[in-house]
Amino acid sequence: MVKTSRRRPQLDAAWAAQKQGLPPPSGTERKTLRGRRNNRKWRERARRWGRLVYLRLVRQHGEPDRVAKGLGLGVFLGIFPTFGVGTVLAVLLATWVKWNRASAALGTFIMNPFFNPFFLSLSVIVGNLLVPPQFRIAVETFRNGKLWSGFLRAAPVYLLGNLLVSTFFALLAYALGFAALVEYRRKRAARAKRAGGPEPSSPPGDHP
Repeated sequence: MVKTSRRRPQLDAAWAAQKQGLPPPSGTERKTLRGRRNNRKWRERARRWGRLVYLRLVRQHGEPDRVAKGLGLGVFLGIFPTFGVGTVLAVLLATWVKWNRASAALGTFIMNPFFNPFFLSLSVIVGNLLVPPQFRIAVETFRNGKLWSGFLRAAPVYLLGNLLVSTFFALLAYALGFAALVEYRRKRAARAKRAGGPEPSSPPGDHP
């Protein structure tokens, strides 16, 4: 048995260039190639995550309106600061108002390493736009050892901006979720009709 070794990416690039009669890539070029590979990996992970969320949503049992409302509730509590209990709150509130619990829990996962910086920055920007200049969050707010006082000053502005951001994306999640559910079920019914079988029922899952 021939024992093969795993070659490093930079050696692979150098050997590939040598086969083509080209000079080996420089250090900067190797870094660029590694950066492109890493970007492709992150994009692929994001695509798979989005596909997984979509499939788990559209396969939920129940009325599209209630499933979409559960999703919107989860998105709101996922973006709004809940200090780690957003999923629990989403499930409890969804149970209370009789919305879909699984989609509510699913919506809270909108806050993840991919989107955290975006929502944090957007909340600060929106909050700063809504308050007078003397109350806006800036780097100077936390300088000169005034961390705690800076936090107390910045928190209301951040929460104001975050409340609007959470509400906007919750409404957007409801609209997109409702449209996706209706379209998915319409296509399933059309495929079943073409196949000559009975119209498929809603897939099993959490309800109401």
